[in-house]
Amino acid sequence: MPADSPNLSWVRSLKLEGHPEFGAKLFELLSSFKGNLDTLEQQTNSNLNGTPAPPPNIESVTVSPTAVGHHISINHGAAFYRGLFYHVESADNPHFTNPYPEYSGPAREINLATGPRRLYFQVFASYQNSGNTRVIFHGGANPQSVIGGTAYQPAPSQGGGTSRPGEGRAGFGAVPYRGNLPPTRNK
Repeated sequence: MPADSPNLSWVRSLKLEGHPEFGAKLFELLSSFKGNLDTLEQQTNSNLNGTPAPPPNIESVTVSPTAVGHHISINHGAAFYRGLFYHVESADNPHFTNPYPEYSGPAREINLATGPRRLYFQVFASYQNSGNTRVIFHGGANPQSVIGGTAYQPAPSQGGGTSRPGEGRAGFGAVPYRGNLPPTRNK
């Protein structure tokens, strides 16, 4: 959301005796500051007028058993900005009492060495300073458990950051947002 600039057009009309360009030069200076703040806001997923809005909701999560635990695959095809974090939590109960958080960062594919345990999984996303998306459970509205520690065939990679599924070397992404147009930021 662009920085507020009240009275900027009025500043342009200011005149100072002996310096008729005063208002125009001050307007130029303040406009430059505003442009730099807008760029900073864009690059850091910030909101100079308040708290940044959370990213769009995650579509689904699939958990598969692996030889050493569980593999989590997050499906998030929405348009969003670079700098998004995924949060994975596991618990031994479907109510997620005393859940264990796992750091995923920008990755939508996560391998956890949880051993042969029966666990439930929930995921959500956020930007560094935003609120969270709604929580998504493996199994949909009624969380389903997965017993880890068995062989599996992974689904195609969902990638990470602003990259597309199957793209590697992405980190938070090479482009500032995912989608054809910049996502709309809530005010």
